[in-house]
Amino acid sequence: MAHTQAPATSAEVVPDHVVERYEIALAKVQGLLAALGLSTRWVSRISLSLAWKDGRAGDGVPRRMAPELMVYVEDGRKVAEVTVETRSGAFLVSFPGDAIPHRLILPDQDG
Repeated sequence: MAHTQAPATSAEVVPDHVVERYEIALAKVQGLLAALGLSTRWVSRISLSLAWKDGRAGDGVPRRMAPELMVYVEDGRKVAEVTVETRSGAFLVSFPGDAIPHRLILPDQDG
């Protein structure tokens, strides 16, 4: 299992058809976490360019980012974030405070 030093950024624009694949995969993860008694919150982001820094008008086209799952325990504390690495499609599980190294789980691994 590979380890990374920093989490994948969800700030990269991802094509709609890829976001849909990620959403299907994260929905499965969400179901597995619910079966373990963990609550999740779905985070979806879009980018909308209304103006560029040089003063030109933006195109106003919404662009989607990779979705994320925030994972919570019963008392409401966030215990993990699950993202999809945009280049490989691997799940990246990160924990608050960097107490535990980030774990990159490739799609063909059980984790």
